[in-house]
Amino acid sequence: MKWVDILKETVTQSRVKEIEDIDIDIEDDDCLRWMNKLYQIVARYPDSIHNPKEIVNEEEACQVKRAWQEKTYFRPYTKVSVPSDSPYSDYDEFYPPMVGYANYEKGGVRDDEVRFAVWDNRNSNYHSHTYFLDLSAEIMVEGRYISNIITLKIYDENVLSRVVKEICNHLNLDYSPMLEVLI
Repeated sequence: MKWVDILKETVTQSRVKEIEDIDIDIEDDDCLRWMNKLYQIVARYPDSIHNPKEIVNEEEACQVKRAWQEKTYFRPYTKVSVPSDSPYSDYDEFYPPMVGYANYEKGGVRDDEVRFAVWDNRNSNYHSHTYFLDLSAEIMVEGRYISNIITLKIYDENVLSRVVKEICNHLNLDYSPMLEVLI
């Protein structure tokens, strides 16, 4: 073997090693990248509001990912309205009755909790819809709950449909029942 061939082989091997190192780095932060991608689906819209992020490291993000991968429940509600004895009943102009609510959730007392919910508040005066989307995770870390919550107000059914489909696809959930309740 000539010295040129030896040099080429050495350079090739070092490049392969660099690529392997990159792959290992990507695998090491898989959960955090997965979670950030999930929240970025909503965060890219200007009307989104992201409460202060408390879930920021790989271990916590993996806890969130595991919670979503466990059995998740779909809960649809339709034609929900503010009861007449509610303290908000006088504020129907500002808080119109909910006509649709769809929720994917997992968790409960003393458990990690994740939720993807959308409310449809139809304004009866204008026959228009305002959708409120909530994507949240609350996990127990060192004896206290920490959370990530992002919300979005949507006025367009097409935008709502696109966001719901993208989130459900990322979470490996069926978006059809959610959209049936809302649109």
